[in-house]
Amino acid sequence: MKTVFGVVEKEDVNPSTPVKRTKTLSKVIGITIASVLLCVAIACSSPREPGPSELLVKFDVAQGQLPEGLAVSSDALYVSMAPTSQLFRVTLDGKADLISQLPQYPAGQGFTTGVALDQQENIYVALASFAPEVQTGIYLVPPSGGEAKLFASSDEMILPNGLAFDEYGNLFVTDSFANTVFKIGSNGTVNRWVEDDLLKGDGNFCPPNELELDVGANGLAFDGAGNLFVLNTDKATIVRIPVNKQGTAGVPEIFVGPDCENLEGGDGIAIDKEGNLYVGANRINKLVKISEKGEITVLETGGLLDFPANVAFGSGDESSTLYIANFALISSQQGGGSGPNLVAKDVGIKGRSLP
Repeated sequence: MKTVFGVVEKEDVNPSTPVKRTKTLSKVIGITIASVLLCVAIACSSPREPGPSELLVKFDVAQGQLPEGLAVSSDALYVSMAPTSQLFRVTLDGKADLISQLPQYPAGQGFTTGVALDQQENIYVALASFAPEVQTGIYLVPPSGGEAKLFASSDEMILPNGLAFDEYGNLFVTDSFANTVFKIGSNGTVNRWVEDDLLKGDGNFCPPNELELDVGANGLAFDGAGNLFVLNTDKATIVRIPVNKQGTAGVPEIFVGPDCENLEGGDGIAIDKEGNLYVGANRINKLVKISEKGEITVLETGGLLDFPANVAFGSGDESSTLYIANFALISSQQGGGSGPNLVAKDVGIKGRSLP
């Protein structure tokens, strides 16, 4: 007697047809099981096709609710409103609540921009003010909301914009007017980490310049290999900056672009666990995916996208969901578009875990 793939077979000096059939059946069963297991393994590890965007919540233009900054926790999204310096908490079922009012600048004299969370889910918000009575800098809001206190500021900061933490708890901040990335320690100390012409804006690079501003360094994201990727909004490029072992900045280089067709107005950036980048290109209403080799795929154009600003992956069961804050800057003044909102899109690949 012997066993093949779990089936007991009878030995015979004069093999009969049934034994041959048993052996053949056993092999087929074994191959089939192995094939199924292989298919399951491949299916589990392979990315799915991106799904359609779904509306999570709409905001009110009349109240100045134009969402710019975006950060996501395990159970909620935190959204800054650029004109009003307000911070909202949005649950995953679309309920929005005002949880903090940052210092309020006069109309048209400031922007509230990027949002980031630390490990304790304290909320960091970037605010740029051109009014002397309101301080430009990074403000800190408790996880439950409430009073916003100035956490970090510098005379060198002009328009702090994108925010991202590294694995050591340092906060990196792009400045769209100063061609700079600042590095802020856990005690609020601000240092100019890198300044480079590749981070400098030029509103006429991809005409027409509807904003009449030069907007350079904007969204930023770390990969797992020690690189910081920074969008240059005007020049339609993604700049890669290596992070040296000492934590200093390496030499910035263009990773992809210029590409005015697909990256003009690149605002927010996120990264998945496979190293693909996702960019909301505000001026052209596009969501694009960029591979590690720099290949660009357009995931969505128009529709619910309306001047897409920041993008961020969810966490937990929502980890393959990319959330998009639609600023609706131009449509809020000229009409048309889907208006200011938050949308969710399953991109089929889990996001990279944030530090």
